[in-house]
Amino acid sequence: MTKPHTTGQLIRAARQAADLTQAELAAAADSTQNAISEIETGKRKPTLDMLRRLAVPLGCHGRDLIGD
Repeated sequence: MTKPHTTGQLIRAARQAADLTQAELAAAADSTQNAISEIETGKRKPTLDMLRRLAVPLGCHGRDLIGD
């Protein structure tokens, strides 16, 4: 498997490593499953605030989720 390099791929990899579903991550980040799906597939770019909210349940820093 190739190393994730886009923001969406990094978020998906971190979510899977944390053993969270998109719905669980969305609930923890005060978002929606649809928004998480769109971020992971590259249809939507997360704001800095969203990156911060995602980082907490993923156990990382927001900067760790920023890709190419």
